[in-house]
Amino acid sequence: MIRVFLRIAVAIAILVSGMAGAQPTADLNSGGWTLEGSITDRDNTRVLGTVYDSEGNPQPKVVIWVANNQILSSRVRIRTRSDGSFLVRNIAQLYTQEDVLGIVLRLSFEKEGYEPLEVTVAVERNALAEVHPILWRPKETPQGNDWCIVVQGTVSAAGRKRVKKALVTITSPLDPGFELQAEVGKNGTYRALLWNAPASLKISATAAGFSSVESTLILEGAPRTNMVAQVAQDLVLAP
Repeated sequence: MIRVFLRIAVAIAILVSGMAGAQPTADLNSGGWTLEGSITDRDNTRVLGTVYDSEGNPQPKVVIWVANNQILSSRVRIRTRSDGSFLVRNIAQLYTQEDVLGIVLRLSFEKEGYEPLEVTVAVERNALAEVHPILWRPKETPQGNDWCIVVQGTVSAAGRKRVKKALVTITSPLDPGFELQAEVGKNGTYRALLWNAPASLKISATAAGFSSVESTLILEGAPRTNMVAQVAQDLVLAP
């Protein structure tokens, strides 16, 4: 078995700055840029994600208001699908003449019986960002002791060719009863949602004809109670 040891600090989503009133983590349009005319409808900027409750259940029919963080008076409305997922696109109408390199969006999540949540997301023009919010009921108290994360990546051979039929297993030395398995898809990728995960994880991959590989993942910093963190972890199998 090949062992790979990694220690990383988890980034919460992609350029997500957090709750309402927080300042965006990046000013995409600083530097005195100017633009003649307006953004066209060909813009392919997108934000996707899934909305969960405090127990990790996907939430359908969540109303999402999307606005330019600089001009909150104009916004568009979408809803999560039956599986709790959503996709924000066709946002050319929200651009201003200053939004040359990208846009900072403010997403407001609302559902009856849950506390509303607002998140700001900086996304480059024609790029894709992910946001996975967690909604809490009014009387629930977020603990913030364990991690809620999405671990995703690729499984490949030493020659960097994707391995399609592989199995990824995630365990923890801190909790002998913690285990989750994810099958690798046809494109050689896997994705696993870990709810209330310990701060130390072991991720292994096995496939017929290859030696198994195992990596250690250490989650650092304070877990966030209103957002599912994203962790990228690629695994390389040896013959």
